[in-house]
Amino acid sequence: MVSFRRYLELVKNVKKDLKTPKLGIEKEIKIENLTFFYDERKHKIFNELNIELKKGEIVQIIGDNGTGKTTLIDLILNLLEVKKGSIKLDNVKVDDIDDFSLQKIVGIVPQNIYLFSETVRNNIKVGRDINDKKILRLAKELNFDDIVKSEGINLETFIFNNGGNLSGGQKQKICILRALIGEPALLILDEADAYLDVKSKLNFYNFIKNTKDDRITVFVSHKEQPFLKPDRIISLPNSNL
Repeated sequence: MVSFRRYLELVKNVKKDLKTPKLGIEKEIKIENLTFFYDERKHKIFNELNIELKKGEIVQIIGDNGTGKTTLIDLILNLLEVKKGSIKLDNVKVDDIDDFSLQKIVGIVPQNIYLFSETVRNNIKVGRDINDKKILRLAKELNFDDIVKSEGINLETFIFNNGGNLSGGQKQKICILRALIGEPALLILDEADAYLDVKSKLNFYNFIKNTKDDRITVFVSHKEQPFLKPDRIISLPNSNL
């Protein structure tokens, strides 16, 4: 949740005169000999961890609570400081990349859904210059039309109390549209299908599979998912603790 709140802060609070390089991921994210701990007197969360995430891949990261799944995402997003080793995007260390530039290429569907007291449209845009046609086109490709142009909910619908006036599935679809609308080079899905019905799950994962070539897709979960067909599964064992 910390990752997503920070992501939203960076996306929404961009100075108009801020100039940032257009950064993408050409080949891979490489995690080399990564060591991390919150308290050096306690056990390490990671001890010389090595992972490569290739562009065009769907990678599922699984593990029990406490194995460091959220910590690993926070480290990739440079929200936590690497104690030893490195995380590189195309041979550039993540801590050498401008924070906004990094967040600009990342899309996150968090486990804990967070919505603003705003319209559906503005919750998808999050301050970005995105027109309705692009939102409607993406919703159609995902078969999420019900979230943007139905009688019960559409782009003008105002969201109250973190989505208290919406169903869990509706809230999750808004978060998915928000994450994908910016065409991220890195897509992070943290238990991203928990509230979707079976049909919506199938539509969502078919879209992810059919559009995977231009990004790295990372799915974080406690266990393997029946609707997801990843290229690789990386298990974070308790021995990392």
